[in-house]
Amino acid sequence: MHEKLQAKLDVIYRQEDSTPYLKNFVGQEISVLPIDELLQKVSDSKSDYLVYAELKKIDKDTNFNLIYHGKEVNITFCIRIIDIKNKQELYSSEYSLGAKDSTDYFFVGSSSVAKKALEKVLFRAGEAISTYLPL
Repeated sequence: MHEKLQAKLDVIYRQEDSTPYLKNFVGQEISVLPIDELLQKVSDSKSDYLVYAELKKIDKDTNFNLIYHGKEVNITFCIRIIDIKNKQELYSSEYSLGAKDSTDYFFVGSSSVAKKALEKVLFRAGEAISTYLPL
């Protein structure tokens, strides 16, 4: 997921290594964190903007009978785009998108259904980045 989101950003923007900041985000609900507290977590950053993306939850449901086998995957994803220099939130949203697949054979791969749901989420994140992140 990180690589696909990275590819959307690399065309126009230079990415700062996020490794030094990861420990500041572990175990916290960033989607509801006030902007001042969020900016404190990246106070050493030289970047102008922060794109925070978090895969929050994956729900999987399977249903089957003698003839039919189906899987449904729902993914909850949060994205926040922050203007660090002006201390302003440009965009914040949480998406819950799903995908389902069924067959008259007995098996539908969970990974294929999850991949479809992730593709939907990444497309939506790419739209948000291209719309709200200034050039």
